[in-house]
Amino acid sequence: MNNQRVQKSGREIKAAVAYRLGQLQRQIERRNRAIDALVQDPHKMRDCRLDPGLLLRGQEEFTPSERAQIAELCRRITALEDEMERLARFQDGLAAEQVYHLTTAEASDYGFAVPGV
Repeated sequence: MNNQRVQKSGREIKAAVAYRLGQLQRQIERRNRAIDALVQDPHKMRDCRLDPGLLLRGQEEFTPSERAQIAELCRRITALEDEMERLARFQDGLAAEQVYHLTTAEASDYGFAVPGV
């Protein structure tokens, strides 16, 4: 395991997190477009993000393969939104002028390019 630490200011971390949040948002948008391509009523599908089991009940217009694909897209969107929420809360708690010592894994999670991670 790599125990190296990197030193970053709160300002640097906030910028990296903001960039990472943008990346995550673009991933969500791509997955939303994929869902929209599979279904004609995107509003109906948004409910499946809250209850993926809806895809398994009474949705005869979708093939089993489409249902599996949609369910996976919805699960991934939810995971991305959860990660975005976690990063936003973390970002809010940072002091811009404070220096933080991050593990390389933490630095990578927050959006820094870290060689070897």
